[in-house]
Amino acid sequence: MTEIAAYLHGIYPRSEELVAATRDLDRGRTTAEAVSERYDQDLRELVAVQQEAGLDYLSDGLLRWHDLFRPLVEACPGLTRGALVRWFDNNTFYRAPEEHGEIVFTGSLASQYDTAGAVPEPRVATLPSPLLFSRIGVPRGSANDFMREVARGLLRPAAERFVSQGYRVIQLQ
Repeated sequence: MTEIAAYLHGIYPRSEELVAATRDLDRGRTTAEAVSERYDQDLRELVAVQQEAGLDYLSDGLLRWHDLFRPLVEACPGLTRGALVRWFDNNTFYRAPEEHGEIVFTGSLASQYDTAGAVPEPRVATLPSPLLFSRIGVPRGSANDFMREVARGLLRPAAERFVSQGYRVIQLQ
């Protein structure tokens, strides 16, 4: 018998209310606390939808992640956010990670990205694959050397951190 587990992976689209709240914050029309509550509300609703759908693993939908790479770049002193680049043809963008030093994970993601306490177990986390990260990034040397450094120094420790927080599936995108 083959068992198939279902889960939501990757970045889930933000609600219109959340998009409006973040725009209002940028324009000085609301507070960071109000936007944070909107994120929390969206997360509660997303978790409820996944539970109602009977998914095997639950995700935070990466609602607070600006893109698939930024939280990892922020957690690695050897990387910086580079140029804004279009992600395929779907009108979304990411900041290309640029290598400037040693690729090493600082041990955790910034608190705004850490939603383990808000998502019930069993949980799934989504990370970029080493190949994807190395091909969208701007390495100092070869892309293949960068891929190995990112896999060993950043993605593996980040995945281990997720596992230590109770995540049972790590999706490499």
